[in-house]
Amino acid sequence: MHAKAVCSTHHAGGVYNIRDVSRDAVLLEGRPRVPAGTRVSLHMLLPGVDPMTLTGRVLRASTGSFSSHKMVVRFSSVSADDEDRFADLVEREWSRVCSPRSIVASSSLSVRLELMHRISQLGGDVTRASSPIELIHRLEEARGRCLVVFLGPTLGGCTGAEIATFLATAYPTVRRVLVTLTDHSDGSRPPDPFHAALEPPWGEDAIQEELRYARQSAVRSPMVTGEA
Repeated sequence: MHAKAVCSTHHAGGVYNIRDVSRDAVLLEGRPRVPAGTRVSLHMLLPGVDPMTLTGRVLRASTGSFSSHKMVVRFSSVSADDEDRFADLVEREWSRVCSPRSIVASSSLSVRLELMHRISQLGGDVTRASSPIELIHRLEEARGRCLVVFLGPTLGGCTGAEIATFLATAYPTVRRVLVTLTDHSDGSRPPDPFHAALEPPWGEDAIQEELRYARQSAVRSPMVTGEA
């Protein structure tokens, strides 16, 4: 993302590169270094979005080279219009860089082919995995940009629930959807550790809903709890 921000405090100011942004926070790189806890005013120039001016507080700051420091600024308040702008921007960026956006992981070839076909028809980027090792390879290949894994009842010698338990720990930001082969639509919640269940006939609306939930999760900031 090619974007800049003018960051001002009571004592100093500077122009910073925007390295990551969400509707909660922004990751900046540049100088001068601003200590954690400092209140700042940001004038942000983001691609495809009208300039925005927001206030916030430096959540974390790290010391880099003489010419480059990183800091996470958490916004004090964001208007509904600005939230919409952030959501549109993040979704455009994900659309540009995410590949794949979803993985169909199942021991069943027919499940993999049919669900991949349906997701592709909806314009989604999708790949497949037929074993736990291949699934991990696909996730690592995506470099953290996979949004959702559709898991069949079994994958290799493991159950879907065992794989989902592993994903919940190793890849907690990935949405885990159980793909069932029979209809159990009784209004009950999906079994842990799945976020949801996709039941026959695996309709367009149900698949779209899972992709939408995953995209909304991507808009939320991982920077507030991660490291700068």
